Amino acid sequence: MSAQRADKEEESPTNVEGVTISEGLDIVDALDLKLLNDRIVVINDDIDPWIAGKLTRIFQVLAVKQTPITILISSNGGELDAGSTILRAMQHASSQGCKLVGEVRGYAMSMAAVILQHCDKRFAAPDDVIMVHGPTGSTFGSIRHQDEDAKLMKRAMSSWAHFLAERNTSTDSRYKDKDFWYGWLMDNLPHYFLGHEALEAGLIDEVIL
Repeated sequence: MSAQRADKEEESPTNVEGVTISEGLDIVDALDLKLLNDRIVVINDDIDPWIAGKLTRIFQVLAVKQTPITILISSNGGELDAGSTILRAMQHASSQGCKLVGEVRGYAMSMAAVILQHCDKRFAAPDDVIMVHGPTGSTFGSIRHQDEDAKLMKRAMSSWAHFLAERNTSTDSRYKDKDFWYGWLMDNLPHYFLGHEALEAGLIDEVIL
């Protein structure tokens, strides 16, 4: 084999399960692109402004076509502001006629659990973990400044409690009571659910294998 032919083979694209890895595009980027072409969005990191910006761009592009978007969630949660930005992007996609299908892949905790609740269909496997708790954070500045921050947190908890009760699909009426959820969010304890427990609590629509 000539040196020239060997060089050409080294420069040629790599194919992985039908995905072509072109020059200048690493395998992770190429696989992400393949998933996006299939309208699959992956949330597998802490929810921060960078992730929020990335997902905003993704949902903005995918919303052009009115077909379902699948969201695979493996996240411990993250920042309230960043999560709210993602929820707004999801709402935009929904308003354009896209059904959102959320599937837990291991765990959806804190803000990631809230994102799951904003999906039209919610799925988890028996051993997947969903965790719900109230928003937490730190504040600085004057006493009046801290009081205003505390008021904002309480408004966020009230809004979440109302949404969790309204979105709930449990046959147990207590899970449809916003005061029940507000009490859980106010205690700031982590409340964990495995797949079947989440189904009973109305936090998912189906347990999958």
